[in-house]
This record gives sequence, structure tokens and C-alpha cells, in this order.
Amino acid sequence: MAFLLIREASKLFIEDREFKNLSPFTIKTYRITLNIFCDYCVLKGIVEIDNFSPQTTKVF
Repeated sequence: MAFLLIREASKLFIEDREFKNLSPFTIKTYRITLNIFCDYCVLKGIVEIDNFSPQTTKVF
């Protein structure tokens, strides 16, 4: 079974926003925020999307 890493999902999200032609500032802000969030997830031992829950974002 294939799994999706949170960092890869973050990258795909950014690529989708670029495809939707969002402003460079918005893309940069998303990228910064998602990098911080990904670092947080790694510190908590959450690296796969399957291990992610809404509670993860609430605590973040």
C-alpha cells in the first residue's frame, strides 16, 4: 500500500496553488507556514498523512 508523506502532500498543495495562479506572496506564505507545520509534525513523529488527524492542527 502506498503512503503519502506530509512533506510530499505539502509540496503537492503548493504546486496546486501555483497551478491555480495564486499570487507569489500567497504561495510564499503557504510555503513558510507549511514548512513550520511539517517540522512540527516531524517533532511529534507524524510523517505520514495516515497518522495525521484534525487534532494535530488544533494542537499546532
